[in-house]
Amino acid sequence: MEDVNAFIRRLNSLVSKICVEEDPVKSDDIIGQLMVMLERINQLSLDALQKLPVEQQLQLQGSAVSLWNVAVAKKTSGSVSSLFIAKLRHLACNIAVTSSLGNTNFAVLKRHLCMTSKAASDWLECGNPEMADQCLDLALQALESLDFSSWSSSDGLTDESHPRGAHWLQDLQRDALKVYCSKGQVYITRGQHQEAVEWMKKAKMLLESLPDESSIVAMHCFNFGVDAMKRKMYQPCVDWFRESYEMGKSNTPLEGSVLTKILRLLASAYLEWDPEAYAQKAINAVGLANAEHSHPSGLHLKVKIILLSNGNNAKLQAAVEELWSHPDLTLDLATETIHLLTKHNRLDVAVKSCKVLGSRFHGQNADSKLKVLQIELLFKDKELTQAQEILNQCITGSSTANFDPSSLRTLHSLLWEQAAVVFENGDFNTALLWYNLSYSLFTHYMELESPNIARLQRNRASCLINLKQYNKAEEAVHDCIKHDSRNPYTHFLSFRVALYNNNSLQAIEAIKTLSASRFDNEADCSIKPADSAVSSLISLAAQQAFEQTNQEVTVEALEKLVEHSKDHKQLMTTYRCLIRLKCTSAEGEEKKETDVKKVWSYLKSAYELLQKKGSDGSHTQEITLEETNWFMKIAWNLAIENSDSSELTYKFFSLCAEFCALIGQDKASLGRQKTCLVMAAAACLQTARETIEAQEKSTLLEQVLDLVKTCRDVYCQFVGSEVVNSSDRALVLLNLYEFEALGKLGRSVEMELFAKQICSSQSTDTKTIETLAAMAMEPPCQYSSLSKKLLTVALERHKETVPVEVTRCSKILHSLIQLSLGDGNCSDSSRTDEAWGHFSDALCLIQNREQTEYPEMEILWLMTKSWNTGIYAYGTGKVEEANRWCSLSMRLLNYLTNFKESYEPKMQALFEEVSSKMEDAKSAEIKLEP
Repeated sequence: MEDVNAFIRRLNSLVSKICVEEDPVKSDDIIGQLMVMLERINQLSLDALQKLPVEQQLQLQGSAVSLWNVAVAKKTSGSVSSLFIAKLRHLACNIAVTSSLGNTNFAVLKRHLCMTSKAASDWLECGNPEMADQCLDLALQALESLDFSSWSSSDGLTDESHPRGAHWLQDLQRDALKVYCSKGQVYITRGQHQEAVEWMKKAKMLLESLPDESSIVAMHCFNFGVDAMKRKMYQPCVDWFRESYEMGKSNTPLEGSVLTKILRLLASAYLEWDPEAYAQKAINAVGLANAEHSHPSGLHLKVKIILLSNGNNAKLQAAVEELWSHPDLTLDLATETIHLLTKHNRLDVAVKSCKVLGSRFHGQNADSKLKVLQIELLFKDKELTQAQEILNQCITGSSTANFDPSSLRTLHSLLWEQAAVVFENGDFNTALLWYNLSYSLFTHYMELESPNIARLQRNRASCLINLKQYNKAEEAVHDCIKHDSRNPYTHFLSFRVALYNNNSLQAIEAIKTLSASRFDNEADCSIKPADSAVSSLISLAAQQAFEQTNQEVTVEALEKLVEHSKDHKQLMTTYRCLIRLKCTSAEGEEKKETDVKKVWSYLKSAYELLQKKGSDGSHTQEITLEETNWFMKIAWNLAIENSDSSELTYKFFSLCAEFCALIGQDKASLGRQKTCLVMAAAACLQTARETIEAQEKSTLLEQVLDLVKTCRDVYCQFVGSEVVNSSDRALVLLNLYEFEALGKLGRSVEMELFAKQICSSQSTDTKTIETLAAMAMEPPCQYSSLSKKLLTVALERHKETVPVEVTRCSKILHSLIQLSLGDGNCSDSSRTDEAWGHFSDALCLIQNREQTEYPEMEILWLMTKSWNTGIYAYGTGKVEEANRWCSLSMRLLNYLTNFKESYEPKMQALFEEVSSKMEDAKSAEIKLEP
């Protein structure tokens, strides 16, 4: 510990500050520092404290006195909390005791006893028994130092022999009594009643010398009983109340009203403990209380005991009449008693009592409360006609009851409760009757607020709608909107009226307003949270519209439900309903196409929701699979049904594939996914072909490539470890789609690489290669060189087959020759040489009689093509070239059968003429017509 002098100086400094500090925050901070310093003082040894110099002891005592005076001043002014006062006094008494250790001066010890007991009382007021116990321990030490036990014992010195005389001894005994009672209170606060009993025994022993203080001990026992009652500790509770009563009758008795209060609480404790086992004890206690000091509360308690013990009507009636005749009976206690009778099904007694009380109490509040109570009892007794008569009297003014606001609100609640009961049972006429009476009371007394008017009108409107009185219901709804335009229930009723009036436009408008409405006060909402209530109302609106076969309104309601609902199951059901409704609409073609596009948007939204639920694992797998399968089948069927629209086919097949991907990665699912992707790619490609706008076309072609890639990935998963068969129909189609998309996108390099890859596979069908060759010549690409390469590969493969498919070869050669020569007016020697080679191949096939005969029409075309090529060469001065081609044509003529006779004479004559003039002819152009 730091130097003692410095420590005491610092402590005195803080005490000086707290004496003048007015700021609560700063004061609390100083108190905190002082409490820490007190702990450090308490850590010192007893020897060290006793050896403190007199000067330092005086300084500490001065600080203690200053703190105590500050506490007294602040408590008197009421400027600080009780906790702050308790801390100040705690510091003061502890510092005072510490600074006077070993001091046996009677006055000092007496002062310590006073300070510590008061500090303990303050801590008990703050509900801190632990700190109070610390102070009480110091108080007990002071009593011990005063040798209190020897001075107060019967065999000790006489009062006159005490140093201070008899007066001081009694004063000391009073302090001790206070300490013992406070110790008892500490243990009571902890719930330790047995320990409290021991301390109260010590306190009772002092009453022999202090008989006038018995009332104080009695009140402590009473308070202990109340505490035990609050804690539902009935055995100690009863014991304390009995002890309190016995002591309250002693030398200085408590007032009669206090004693009877103790007895009433004792009776209540017996009732709460076990009304059957202790009913007689309870009745004895309350009977004694009523005999000593009659009070309405005691008579009410007697009625309660009889009810709880199932007493007969005669006893009950006598107890009730005794209570009603008491001059101090209040209206509140009377109504409480009637409610008690009602609760225990003694309606006959309660009804009779209302009539008696009506003549007993007068005035606006009394009349209105009793009238409401009477109506409530009639409702409970099912005397509805009589209740209605009383209400009509109140409304017409023939009754003397002028309702105060509180009674009027209670009456409205009773009427609404009664109406709600019959409404639930389907008796809408009677429900409307009670609501109308409530409305009449409102118009008569003008006491309901706007929200309550709106609520009442909504209830009336509900009854009128169920009674099919739609015009009156509409008037009620309009009044609702006037008083509470934001309430969703109001707009739901507006929707119902419009729906049943077959006003679809107004019903749709009401749905939109309902969707945008909110509860200003969530207490008005019967479903929590309020957002769920709005969703529930929209769902109910959709259901009712569907029951009315109003598809337009149903769809609008379901679409709004999708915007609001956060419940996965409800959303899935909503999407299903929307899809079914749209799919079953049988209107014009334009409307049908719009509906189909809507269905696609519903399916897409459902897919996104299922995908999200699947990723976060917040939904069971079985439910998700069942839902996904349903949506997948719908997407597939719509893709088939809309096959005349390539765009819709593409969209639905793509979506179907996405649903398949959610189902799983088993063989069946992968197979379905592969099929959907192939179909989607085909439809997307067709859509691109039909599209005119360049950017849109390009986007679609890119989408084709993505679909093809995805499909290939799925196919690889599908076959797994098996060898991929490149002749698989699906792969062939994918190859064709990819090649065409690349061509239309103008990606020649990628086309070359792709074609090379295809041709390198020996399992690739020659027909596929021929198709690719044809695609290479389609606009806008028209890659003739690539087409020739592909046709050459196809031709070579055909030649390798046994037997050779001559017809297929003839067509390939036809295409190759056409690509090389064009229209025949070709002056490029490389192209003509290339064409000559193809002609030579054709001639070989024609001459090979072991194979299928070469098609005659193709031979005719070859003959004509070669002749025209020769004539063109002749016209350009290439005599030898002309002779070569014309000679080839004449050779081909010999292989004609059906057409030879038609062409031979003319060609022979022309060939001879050309041959004779070949050396000197210049540029005449002769065209041979087939």
